[in-house]
Amino acid sequence: MLAKSDKHASASPAANAHPNPDQKSLKMILPLGRGRIGKSFWSRWLIDRTRSQGRTLVIADADRRNPCLTPYFDGVLTPSGDDELSSLDWFSAISSRQIEEQSSALVDLGPDAFPLTAVDSLLVPFLEDVGIQRVAVHLIGPHRDDLAFLRDLEAGGLFAPEATIIVLNKGLVASNRDPERAFQSVLSHQTFKAAIKRGAVPVWMPWLEPASEVEDNYLSLSEAEAGGSTADLPPLGFFSTERIAIWRSAMESAFAPVMPWLT
Repeated sequence: MLAKSDKHASASPAANAHPNPDQKSLKMILPLGRGRIGKSFWSRWLIDRTRSQGRTLVIADADRRNPCLTPYFDGVLTPSGDDELSSLDWFSAISSRQIEEQSSALVDLGPDAFPLTAVDSLLVPFLEDVGIQRVAVHLIGPHRDDLAFLRDLEAGGLFAPEATIIVLNKGLVASNRDPERAFQSVLSHQTFKAAIKRGAVPVWMPWLEPASEVEDNYLSLSEAEAGGSTADLPPLGFFSTERIAIWRSAMESAFAPVMPWLT
């Protein structure tokens, strides 16, 4: 186990979070991490949360091989090809829509940081010029290899905005295991510690048992909680909908310290 001081620093985001609740700038939110780490599920939670509150959010899905947002939402921006992804044209189209609609954006790059590394030297000043704040959201599982995106993008400040959230996904840990024990190799890793030291904020993402049911039904979280279903599958049962309601409430509590960066 971690020493008490280290454990507190890694497990308590409120001690590190300094987002300004009065900051109203538009945000470009980028979930980051390798495949099957929870990026798309987290993204759909944030999109659903935003829309259920009557606010708009520009959605962009760059993963053309396995798009994870396009099947769930209308009006998703997609790149025409790799050439567009490797230039400012892709991000320019997103930011133009943001400015037009006065909305923040969520951009799913898929399991590839190439677009960021290819255009970073131009992207950062461009977004600053148009008044859009970058928000990096690293989804991390309990394995050291899950830190690869964080390590590579933080190296030399390549893509390390002030608004950086490290989401420790409990959903990737068996329900009978202690999450902090399962994440020990991550929490004690130099990459993680260095990111926290420079101001990144860790947040524990709670475990949701019926997550696979939500996935199988292609439902938003609010639809799933309301007992919705697709044409060929039965609606979720009472216990599943109750667990989803509890999970959504737990997500609100977990992300409250960094919510000014996400709204």
